[in-house]
Amino acid sequence: MLKLIEGGFYSDAQEETLRALEQDVAAGARVWLFVPEQQTVITEEQMARRLPPSAPLTFEVTNFPRFANTIFRIAGGIAGRTAGRAERALLMWKTLTELSPHLSSGGAVSPGTIDKMLGAIREMESFSITPEDLSAVGGVDGDRRLARKLSDLSRVMDLYRSLCAEKFSDGGDELLRTAEKLREQPEILRGAKIYFEGFTSFTEPQYALFSAILSLSDVTVSLTLPKAARDAFEFSEVREYERRLLRAADRLSVDKTARRVEGVRKIKSELLADVGENLWRTEAKIYQYDNYYLHNQQELRLIEAESSEEMCDFAAADIKRRLMEDPALRYRDFAIVVRNGENYVGRLDRALLSAGIPIFFSRRRPVTSFSLIRLIRTAYAAASGFARADVIAFAKCPLSGMTHEETDELEIYCETWQITGRRFTDGIDWNMNPRGYDVRRPEGSEEFLLRVNAAREKLIRPLADLSERIRGVHTVREHAGILLSFLLSLGVPEGLAAEALALESAGETDGAMEVAGLYQVVCDSLDVLCDLLGEESVDDKTFLSLLNVLFAEADVGRIPAYVDCVTVGSADQIRLRDVRHLYLLGTNDGEFPAAVEDASFFSDREKQALAAKGLP
Repeated sequence: MLKLIEGGFYSDAQEETLRALEQDVAAGARVWLFVPEQQTVITEEQMARRLPPSAPLTFEVTNFPRFANTIFRIAGGIAGRTAGRAERALLMWKTLTELSPHLSSGGAVSPGTIDKMLGAIREMESFSITPEDLSAVGGVDGDRRLARKLSDLSRVMDLYRSLCAEKFSDGGDELLRTAEKLREQPEILRGAKIYFEGFTSFTEPQYALFSAILSLSDVTVSLTLPKAARDAFEFSEVREYERRLLRAADRLSVDKTARRVEGVRKIKSELLADVGENLWRTEAKIYQYDNYYLHNQQELRLIEAESSEEMCDFAAADIKRRLMEDPALRYRDFAIVVRNGENYVGRLDRALLSAGIPIFFSRRRPVTSFSLIRLIRTAYAAASGFARADVIAFAKCPLSGMTHEETDELEIYCETWQITGRRFTDGIDWNMNPRGYDVRRPEGSEEFLLRVNAAREKLIRPLADLSERIRGVHTVREHAGILLSFLLSLGVPEGLAAEALALESAGETDGAMEVAGLYQVVCDSLDVLCDLLGEESVDDKTFLSLLNVLFAEADVGRIPAYVDCVTVGSADQIRLRDVRHLYLLGTNDGEFPAAVEDASFFSDREKQALAAKGLP
């Protein structure tokens, strides 16, 4: 049986769903609650507070990948290893490299090209479109460009999936195999009660698994559809989701009920509930609340600031004010949400820390922004030809082992005499006048030359060794060993540890954690590279391009340094709970919410042409 419970943001729909779930758990039924992956941990915590301690014997919060793994453990056929972002990027690099002569685009394989093709494959998989489906379309009314795109995508998708299948299990295929397992062993779900909460749509593999679940057990789905805006464009995806669920019930000849819950659950602020509903009404005006502002400016306030710095300073001062007014408040009762956290780094954290407010900035920084990655890139550039600009760029990296004074003197001398290439590595001491072609040598020039030659030797020795070892073609595994030896010869692990300690001593706990984990990120990237392409024979430039592919996918995450702190984060990533005071910064038109972008591989015109040919 399929039961749909529909309600608005502040209705009793969710509460009614959870009450029915509690009754099923109390009756001893096997119960699963499906939620989106990013909500799993928060939902587990919420349900642990609602259900008795014995509930885990029959109840589980799950998501689609976790449920697939559970079924495989019960029915056999353990789920395979899933490819992560780095693995997918490397497999796509190999795919595009092998197919490059046969693709209309051709050219070098860049991280941007890899991202574009991975996005195209994810798009096809979400609609269960296979390479055979793309090939079957053939010519599209004389549109040669679209025909070439279809041909390229079909070839890329076919080879990529073949390479992926050698070591990894595809997520969409896992869900389809799970559906098959359930049909083979229906007793797994006999008498089970399944609940779906928090979804607005499914991918095609998820719809397939949902149909298998629906054919074997009672299913309840909670839908968020505000009554006043049910037909609004913003909720078209949810309405289509509801229609597809009902069609699945009809196809399976399963009984179905759908009803709307009108009751409003207990809420802390009727004003915020009203404003929340009005967000979806284009004719609503925020100024209708002016009369409210005259009497109460605590539940909802609109603040206009001249700059982002002023906004940050206001948030810090207001948090301090509230803490002084209410001794029961803690820092964890506050949260700040921005559109893009990277745009506020150095401003928001400065304002809060200057006010003595501990914070956790919820963000993941790409590793490409750290000095270690710049060290690796400049080292390979310098070792390939010892161009002056590359050598000096390497010397300026904090982890190169050079001091600022050594680097400055070396750079000035090399610029004065235009030193480059073999003159760095020929072993002949430099004794030219530090003043250039001036016939008079300055006082102390001998000591200066001794320092410059010592700095040159210190800088060039590890680079020359790297240049000698990477020359020619080696396997990826050998290149990885060479790079690791080079980093160890520079004392990189010890340098990073010292940098992290200095940051922590300065009170920059978040930065210290990022730096402390950076060397492990590089080692993990090399492990992935050796695991997938270890025996591939490549030159140093190709190896460096592979590293760039991995570094483009890697990032450094952090955990809160304090239990009691203000959480700050980007709107599309942050997950909040039990927050009493929320600051929404930068809500300017066009910035927050962000403009919607269609990242599809196909243009709207091409989508219409493909839809006419029968592709969803």
